[in-house]
Amino acid sequence: LGLGQGNGVAPPSFSVLSRTIVNAYKRMDNCALLKSSITSRIFLLAAVMYVDDTNLLHLGHSQDTTDEEMISVVQQHQIDWGMLAQASGGSLNAKKCGTY
Repeated sequence: LGLGQGNGVAPPSFSVLSRTIVNAYKRMDNCALLKSSITSRIFLLAAVMYVDDTNLLHLGHSQDTTDEEMISVVQQHQIDWGMLAQASGGSLNAKKCGTY
């Protein structure tokens, strides 16, 4: 956002913008559907974010998903995330982008 560290408006601004981006990302069907083993509650998780770091979560569509299909899905999700970052005035830092 470029609001500067220590600025009182930076944390809520980050929260609003990041929530908007994550919601748009989830509407693109780019999220991991997880089910709680205790309560059977379903969770849609898309990303884990902290300050300027984001980890996107990816799952195969089924147990039969091939490596090639998974790579294609992850690549498309990365493109979608990058486009949303650009639409919000940001960009991806290539040095911090990776897969593990």
